[in-house]
Amino acid sequence: AARLGIRSIPTLVRFEQGREVARRSGTLPAAQIVRFAS
Repeated sequence: AARLGIRSIPTLVRFEQGREVARRSGTLPAAQIVRFAS
């Protein structure tokens, strides 16, 4: 968590080809989690 700079739970981090491309903190509805992961 420290290496990625995560300060709150839950935090979703999306990586593409080993690089961070998106980050969301806090609770999200299931539909938003699915969109985030797509």
